[in-house]
Amino acid sequence: MIISGLHSLTFAYMDKRMRRLLISLSLCLFAAAPSVVAAKTSTKAAQSQRAGKAAKKKATAKSKKKATTKDKKKATTKDKKKKKTFKIKKNHITLYHTHTHEKLEQFKIYDTNKHGGLSLNKKAYKKLKRFFRDPKTGKQINIDEKLIMYLYRIGQKFDEPIEIVSAYRPQSRKTSRHYQGKAIDFKIKGVNPKVLWEHCKRFDNVGLGYYPKSQFIHMDARSQSYYWIDKAGSGEAARYVSGVKQRPQRKNNLKQTQTTKRQNKKNKKPTKTKKSDSKKRR
Repeated sequence: MIISGLHSLTFAYMDKRMRRLLISLSLCLFAAAPSVVAAKTSTKAAQSQRAGKAAKKKATAKSKKKATTKDKKKATTKDKKKKKTFKIKKNHITLYHTHTHEKLEQFKIYDTNKHGGLSLNKKAYKKLKRFFRDPKTGKQINIDEKLIMYLYRIGQKFDEPIEIVSAYRPQSRKTSRHYQGKAIDFKIKGVNPKVLWEHCKRFDNVGLGYYPKSQFIHMDARSQSYYWIDKAGSGEAARYVSGVKQRPQRKNNLKQTQTTKRQNKKNKKPTKTKKSDSKKRR
């Protein structure tokens, strides 16, 4: 149509050169037309490919999310099924004596009250008394109930049997807390003694000694907490480490100490003073 229009209108009035130019231009247009169409089609195809790739990516992302959520649900169900089963039951304790080789496994020592508190079982206390006896002489003594409670809490925390190294010692000094039934040396297999020592610092009114060479902990019941580290081994002279951080004294304890001091002052008998001494004091 273009060529026919050009021939009919312009060819009659144009020179040979102009006619040749028009013919060449028309031929170029015809040659370029399919390339333009092809370019348009190629762009459309590229766009469709891109859209397809994007859709595939979205689909894969959704499938991955679904898979992760399913895996998470499975993991949570497995975790629920695989809840930590404690070795030592509540109100129970597991003890092993390193000298007598006696073992109290899953031994119930506490009964629950109506209010949900714990009360020490009398029969269990008698067995514990025998368990903490002196292995050489077989002598027994009443063990401080506070120590039993602390041992119970340690056993519940670490969920392992507590190995008793020493408890009642009738051959030691009368001032010793081992002699009074207020001290226990112990350790837990697989637990660093220093970690155990640090954990026991949360208990009130307790003396704690860490013995790195012997690898055990000393714990006793006292009016005010005190901590120490002794690098000496068994049978050696004490080698205490200086600068061990102590627990800050509470206000209640301070008040108690002040009241006890006042009571002691009141209970003291007044001493007769000479006239010369009284004059000097005045």
